[in-house]
Amino acid sequence: MWRYKELYSCPLVVILGSFNYNGLNGFVTLPVVNMRLNVLISRDNEVRIVSNISRHNWYEQLKRVCLSICLNEPMNLSVLEKVITTSMFYGGLGIYVVNRDSVSILSLDFVNKRKHYFYVLPSDFNTNFDKARLEDWVILQFALREGDSDLLLSVCNNAFREKGMCKIITSHGLLRISDREICEDNWIRIIPDNAPLRHVISVS
Repeated sequence: MWRYKELYSCPLVVILGSFNYNGLNGFVTLPVVNMRLNVLISRDNEVRIVSNISRHNWYEQLKRVCLSICLNEPMNLSVLEKVITTSMFYGGLGIYVVNRDSVSILSLDFVNKRKHYFYVLPSDFNTNFDKARLEDWVILQFALREGDSDLLLSVCNNAFREKGMCKIITSHGLLRISDREICEDNWIRIIPDNAPLRHVISVS
């Protein structure tokens, strides 16, 4: 029987968008609890990967980042991959600043998952995500923590193109945030992950 000594469970991380403030560049991220890639390491250091991510582009990108964490090998990660890696260690809706090659957290908050539903109309992983003002991302973060649908709709209408609903162009496709469940073809429900990356060590 194959047994593991360590398990790393890495969430898919959606980059909601970016901002620039007084010369500071940053990104806003949302880890996903129901889409994950798990790396299992045996006592003989054999590696196995188990994932429920079916889109090849998403899988390959997440595998690269997750392996760099669990094998402690930087693998020449890009700036965006460093942002994704940092986001995994915190969970929640995070706002991160990039300064040269380092990534620092600016603001972090949990998402009220009882009030809002999150859906993605998927695309391949891309960097054509939305850009908005820092203050818009902060208000979005606040609205999602408080479960305030009116404030959420207001900031979405002010910061993004879609009127009358909250839609954001992200790294993984069009994100739709609603106060009710959506039953439409091609939309995939995602659930925000307020906890950090899971690391399990087998003791025997």
